[in-house]
Amino acid sequence: MKNMLKSLRLDAGLTQEELGKRVGATKQQIGRLEKDQRKLTMEWARKLATALGCSPFDLYKADISKLKERAINIHEVSESQLKEPDMPAMSIDRALLSRILPGISHDHFEIMIVESDLPGEVAKRGDFVILDTSIRTATNPGIYSVDFNGSPQLRLLVITKTGEIIARSGMPGVPDETFSADEISILGRAKLKISTI
Repeated sequence: MKNMLKSLRLDAGLTQEELGKRVGATKQQIGRLEKDQRKLTMEWARKLATALGCSPFDLYKADISKLKERAINIHEVSESQLKEPDMPAMSIDRALLSRILPGISHDHFEIMIVESDLPGEVAKRGDFVILDTSIRTATNPGIYSVDFNGSPQLRLLVITKTGEIIARSGMPGVPDETFSADEISILGRAKLKISTI
């Protein structure tokens, strides 16, 4: 991962030669450090940080513009499907997400916060659930985001042999609901749960 030396040097208004003089290095050594052709040890980081007026750890931070290319930005499910949020709720590294969910396109992911416990401890209040919004039909049992009266809700859906869909309520005393496939509006299927311990 490229270090932040060049960016911090330019912010300080210094040339490679000027910075080199301050830390007892040549222009070429500074150039190699900036290009990651020479290891930026903690000893070098301390000297450079003193000359640049920053923390040694600032030199190790990644360039955010590069990280944006490597991250999947996931937005929270909007109460109104008309307005998309300005900022993502979460950014996850593409490589990490590919290891967790191999073979799945990440272009249609949204995050939803669970507001009430689901049956069988599938998800609890406060969990984050990442949805694949490209899935709009229930073909297998699982957790889906369903539009109930204009509001997205997470429900455990079970498909019967006759093709009916049973939406488990997850609440004591509240009966399950049964729908035909055309009576239920599915907004996405849960693919990943992030839960607190």
